[in-house]
Amino acid sequence: MSATRTRIRTRTRPPRPTTRRRRSIPGRIALYSTLTLLLVVFAAPLVWALSGSFKPRGDIFDYPPPRLP
Repeated sequence: MSATRTRIRTRTRPPRPTTRRRRSIPGRIALYSTLTLLLVVFAAPLVWALSGSFKPRGDIFDYPPPRLP
């Protein structure tokens, strides 16, 4: 008995490029500006509620409300 050898062909992927595509400077500025704006929008109510928790009860209902406790 003779053993026959069959060769299995495998597909190889072309190598990935080593350099990554970088974003342009205006694109980065727009991205970081948008993220900063969203951070302020979502964090402002949390900071407002946290500052109100340190105020005495009478100061909470003052009008106009003070910005800092």
